[in-house]
Amino acid sequence: MVKILIQPFLFLLSLPYGLVNVLRNYLYDKGYIKSTKFAHPVISVGNLSVGGTGKTPHIEYLIALLQPMYSVATLSRGYGRKTSGLRFADSESTSLTIGDEPMMYHRKYPMVTVSVSENRLIAIPEILANSPANQVILLDDAYQHRSVRAGLSILLTAYDKPFYEDYVMPAGMLREPKSEYKRADIIIVTKCKNEMTEAERKAMLQKIQAYSYQHVYFSSFTYGTIYGMFVKEFMPMDALKNVSVILFTAIANDEAMITYLKGKVKEVYPLKFGDHHYFDRFDIESLNNTFNNIQEEQKMILTTEKDATRIVLLREIILEKKLPIYILPVKVSFSEKDKKSFEADVLDYMDHTLQKINNRNEATDESMHTFNV
Repeated sequence: MVKILIQPFLFLLSLPYGLVNVLRNYLYDKGYIKSTKFAHPVISVGNLSVGGTGKTPHIEYLIALLQPMYSVATLSRGYGRKTSGLRFADSESTSLTIGDEPMMYHRKYPMVTVSVSENRLIAIPEILANSPANQVILLDDAYQHRSVRAGLSILLTAYDKPFYEDYVMPAGMLREPKSEYKRADIIIVTKCKNEMTEAERKAMLQKIQAYSYQHVYFSSFTYGTIYGMFVKEFMPMDALKNVSVILFTAIANDEAMITYLKGKVKEVYPLKFGDHHYFDRFDIESLNNTFNNIQEEQKMILTTEKDATRIVLLREIILEKKLPIYILPVKVSFSEKDKKSFEADVLDYMDHTLQKINNRNEATDESMHTFNV
């Protein structure tokens, strides 16, 4: 009854927020507010909703795809960091200085230039000046940052909460009206079921109503081999059948991980905090109490790679209490057909953009040669 009374009130509150966003996007669309497009390859990954669509693993997928062929940089806001301005990841960086997701990229992909800044428009020229060999910049969570117009825009939407069934905040979780999906070049429906049928795909495609210039793909999560956070130990999932697991996380949505673990471990005990939460000694005490209260002899603590960048800040107390914390990596997976087409879209964009830059440089060189003669 209370929910029925509250819902219309929330829709009323959504109206001014939605109207402000409509006006803002109109001004950008009509050119009254300038949106800068760089000649340099820039790929944006973002969403219409507030968190929970899997941006981080999709950025990682792009890094893994592009890094063997190109020099890659990532640019994030650095949500939750205790610093400001443009910063580049280095050997002294922690999640406190650059944020948890950038810190994870830096730890896993040391050859990638990882940077954070609140102002992407200012940061991109700085990145290019700092790393002249860079060939592509990946913008993390930048769909709403319209001061920069990415050369390739990828919009993510979760299978269990697609944008077309959602509403603008606070009635729903959308940051801007659902009609703004039109700005995307590629739409990826994330967190799909592994057994998703062709009929289910077609039904979602019909509801998304993609424009002729948009390609739609479907991705799911897969999980890698568990490894120790402070010990060099790897553990296959089939070794955990009789193990009780505390899932210790501070991410937007841990339901996919819980679903994955159920049936593979003896019992799952979720211990969840708010997204990007910085753990403190009291949280570790709570974790320690929960761990000690589990009666089973075989037990362990699992977390994500993103959470691990914040948990590591409390290394001393964790080692003091001898808490066995392990990390469960998450990866993005596409069907063979979608994988081939999606990667072709990205690589075609790279080839086309870099070829245009080369042609322009050759024309400039030729012009200078003619002038000198």
